[in-house]
Amino acid sequence: MNSFQEVQGNTPSKNVAPQIDLNKQTLNSNIAPQLGQKIELELGNGEKVLVSTGFFKLDESELQKTMAYLKEAVKMVVPKEVAQLPEGFFRKCENLKDVLLAGNQDLISSKRFYIDSDGYNYFCNTSPFFKCKGIESLIIQEGIQRISDGQFEDCVNLKRVVLPTSVKRIGVFAFKDCESLERIEIPRNVSIISKCAFIRCKNLTEVILSPSVKIIDDGAFLGCESLEKIIIPEGVEKIGMDAFERCKKLKEIQLPSTLTKLEMGAFADCESLERVVIPDKIKQIPIALFQGCKNLKEVIYKGRNIIHDIKSRGTTSLFHIA
Repeated sequence: MNSFQEVQGNTPSKNVAPQIDLNKQTLNSNIAPQLGQKIELELGNGEKVLVSTGFFKLDESELQKTMAYLKEAVKMVVPKEVAQLPEGFFRKCENLKDVLLAGNQDLISSKRFYIDSDGYNYFCNTSPFFKCKGIESLIIQEGIQRISDGQFEDCVNLKRVVLPTSVKRIGVFAFKDCESLERIEIPRNVSIISKCAFIRCKNLTEVILSPSVKIIDDGAFLGCESLEKIIIPEGVEKIGMDAFERCKKLKEIQLPSTLTKLEMGAFADCESLERVVIPDKIKQIPIALFQGCKNLKEVIYKGRNIIHDIKSRGTTSLFHIA
């Protein structure tokens, strides 16, 4: 399946979000300035149509036609003039494979929360992408500054994501359960990988962290079972609780000299992990840091004084002072 930029004959570099001339993406370049709250869809037969995102303004016949188009769409371009998409919008797009967001920083604002009613907690996610099971490729252009909490949660077939350098925040559960995601490059302005941002991305094999990252928060990459190697760049100061728990294929991890804090279970159940070098700024080994790391052969500590919980790790004999 060709992505939008390939349709134009413009193949960008692997790590750069492409810039698209939206005037060339529409059915008729003359109508581009009047797009307003309309998006472009390409149907399975190659036909391109413009549809309104303001469902509540449509009469019954227009609404039915719009729903039919959404169901048939295989590609979508959302121009920067579109300020907001309806909750659960992309769930209606059963055959949608490729999406290009043209760079409105407020476009993908969403909320992920629980509500308490009659003693029961109900989970709510207002993202237009929530549980969109068709999308395979997502390209976001320069301008969008945040990936909101739960933004692409449960997009189980999403394989490719290109994030622009304008992104400053990747929210909690942003890519939770994106089981098909294979690679992610964190933009240079992101300082925190939020809690559970990539939890259970089971096919994630490559993560490129920018030098701007300071914190890898709790559960950020928990359950990324296919991740074999990750380089934590200089500048990272904290790795949170369970951050890499159950990364079962993780054999090698490089920790930076800037790291000052490791939290409980950060590498628990990393069954393939064989060797770890801990920098000298770490003054305490937390509970269950390497619990379940059954193939861990050597832990080298570059400092002089360290406190650790012997019972929680069971790997005391593996410790060596550099």
